[in-house]
Amino acid sequence: RVDFIVSELIGNIALGEGVVATIRDARQRFLAADGGEGGPGRPRMIPTRCQTLIAPVSYANHILLGKRGRDALRPFKLFSETKDLTFLAEAQVLENFEFQSITGSNQGDLFEATELKFKVSQEAAAAAGGSFFSGFALWPRVDVDSEAYVDIRGRASHWSLIVVLAAPQPIAIGNGGALVLRSDADISA
Repeated sequence: RVDFIVSELIGNIALGEGVVATIRDARQRFLAADGGEGGPGRPRMIPTRCQTLIAPVSYANHILLGKRGRDALRPFKLFSETKDLTFLAEAQVLENFEFQSITGSNQGDLFEATELKFKVSQEAAAAAGGSFFSGFALWPRVDVDSEAYVDIRGRASHWSLIVVLAAPQPIAIGNGGALVLRSDADISA
């Protein structure tokens, strides 16, 4: 048994690359049950958490891409430093996986949002060229420990932003409006 486990199983979204099953298995099979050298308050899993953040966006090339019809609705990757997206609201947590489970079991280590409400600011809508919504951008945030984290949005990274368009053409939204995202995922397999 070991006192610490260090891993890098994180893809462009938090629950990609089979991370849940792999980390749960590693915790159960390899992590010392008594806390080992970690002691109270010290991480035993590095990273301690991974999240998928999500925010509504306006995509600069949406009209051009939309000429491809329904094929344009496939998720695609953009560099984390792209200038082609205008973020319309603050990011929220879509998925949260605690590598370092508080209980030591697999219970309570995974959270998936089922409904998120985004308030579109008038400033963001104006920056998007007249209140146009394209879809959602998703990206990983990794908590290395209780103080250090990695959030790739706007920074150079090997991870990408994943963009999911809502329709073949941008959707007009009111200044200062709200967008609601309902999600249902089954990652048990």
